[in-house]
Amino acid sequence: MHLVFELLCLALSAHAAAAQAPSGCRGPTMPPGATLDIKFLNREQFGPGESVDFQCAEDAAAAPGGSRSATCDGGRWTQLTCEQTTCGDPGNLPNGRFEYDGNAVNGDLVYAKCNDGYTLKGMNYRTCQHSGWTGDFPTCEEVTCSKPSILLNHYSTVITGLKPSYRPRDSLSFSCNEHYILNGSAASTCGPDGNWSPPFPKCRRGKCPVLQIPHGKLSTKHRRVGSKITVSCDPEFHRMGPTTVVCSEKETWSEIPNCLSEKEAETPCPSPAVLNAEQSGGDALVHSRGHSVTFTCKQGFQLTGSPQVTCGPGGQWQPQLPRCLPSSGNTQESPDKQGGCATPIGGAHVHLDDRYITMKHFASGDQVVYACDIGYIPAGGSRFRKCSDGKWSPLLLECKRKSCGSAGEISNGEFMYTGAEFGDTASAVCNDGYELVGQGTRICMNGGWNGHIPSCEVIHCPVPPEVKNADRTSSLSGSYKYKIIVGYHCRVGTLVGQSQIWCTKDGTWSSPPPQCKEVTADVTCPFPNVPNSSRRGALNPPFKYRSSVLFQCHSRYRMVGNRSVTCGLDGHWTPSLPKCIWHGRY
Repeated sequence: MHLVFELLCLALSAHAAAAQAPSGCRGPTMPPGATLDIKFLNREQFGPGESVDFQCAEDAAAAPGGSRSATCDGGRWTQLTCEQTTCGDPGNLPNGRFEYDGNAVNGDLVYAKCNDGYTLKGMNYRTCQHSGWTGDFPTCEEVTCSKPSILLNHYSTVITGLKPSYRPRDSLSFSCNEHYILNGSAASTCGPDGNWSPPFPKCRRGKCPVLQIPHGKLSTKHRRVGSKITVSCDPEFHRMGPTTVVCSEKETWSEIPNCLSEKEAETPCPSPAVLNAEQSGGDALVHSRGHSVTFTCKQGFQLTGSPQVTCGPGGQWQPQLPRCLPSSGNTQESPDKQGGCATPIGGAHVHLDDRYITMKHFASGDQVVYACDIGYIPAGGSRFRKCSDGKWSPLLLECKRKSCGSAGEISNGEFMYTGAEFGDTASAVCNDGYELVGQGTRICMNGGWNGHIPSCEVIHCPVPPEVKNADRTSSLSGSYKYKIIVGYHCRVGTLVGQSQIWCTKDGTWSSPPPQCKEVTADVTCPFPNVPNSSRRGALNPPFKYRSSVLFQCHSRYRMVGNRSVTCGLDGHWTPSLPKCIWHGRY
């Protein structure tokens, strides 16, 4: 019994001792982002106090305060944690900012944005990696627009608002010098992208359409803006209109005269009629050339135009008849003495129908009809007005100018329009190398465009002259139209001049024909003396035909003329000798 008790005590002591002995660990389980070192991968059991090494993924790092190893302690592994890397603040971007959400972790991008008026230089993003932010740091530079340097050197353009530099919202204004026309916008603004918008305009030399007056003679063919042309008529024709016409800034001619025959010039003028006006001198049955009429507007109306007109050539009143428009405060007609209505007035391009012109009194209830002036058509409103208790109902009729549409198509040319409504003009302009045949200007009349569509016919040059001892060739036999080329080849002698000439847009040859000259041994040129220079080439006389000399001015002298000259058949240097002019400092 005593022996059994002792054995039991020994067993309990051994169990207690085994319970107090340190226990080992099984192989560790790796958390996300961690990898066990390869030398520990095949072990399943680790003793107490034994350590293993692990690695964190590229975009992660060991937990703060931890290490990249773990130890078996009491059957458990110490902390095994990998946390994702953060890069922190990407930095301050002057005149801009970085945009991103929350903390930037490995692989995230931050984007650079510049403030208004600044533009980004460099990459527009940076990348967060375990080593920190990658990529060059961008910059935000102030946006500027280029200077209008090309236009500054152009004599035709005037620029307002010039500055040493230009930032967004800065503007420039453009205009043209006299006789030049602006093509494009009159203003341009520096945009946030550093570009001018709209683009800079250009100034071109303005010109009027070709002027042709049947039976008339022009003092010049110039048609640039500002050009003045004196007009005279053929014998037995009379000029109707001014002596001089001027090409205006609108690229239209001032009043163009006509050349009329004796019969046309003596055509009587129609009886002049101006609504709401009284006239003196207009009672004649026939208004012959030179007869004058004077107009005076009735009370409540104001004269617009010349008070006196004269019957001119061709049965035309000069200037055109005036108009009597309601004066300020006379927008409503007054009742007459009999309690009815006085003669009603008209309005803008609106007149009382002719049947009422002689009537002075309208009873209450009477109705009148209005019509549009010549060249105008109704655009809305009633044509009728009614007299009620001494007052006329409002005048509602509105009239607008008639439209003539297109003046027609011209082969090898086009019409230039001031508009396409009543009173507007369409002027025919031919392409280079073509000339106008027919009346150059059409006017939009009450019944449409007057006259006929002109044509543009190709310009011909005269037959090119024969040259002694030369053969002449051309690309077209018997006809010498615009751009046709004629060539010359000497049978005897040497060709002097241009070997080819061509028919220009003005109907003249590009240069005089060449000559075929025989070269004689005694043709020489004088000594090429150019003070303050040195020369190369033919240095010593005699300087024979085709001898060439090249000049170089001495220091502080500048050359005026051509550096190289050649001895010609006529014994003269071609081109003429240059000069060396002092331009240094004394």
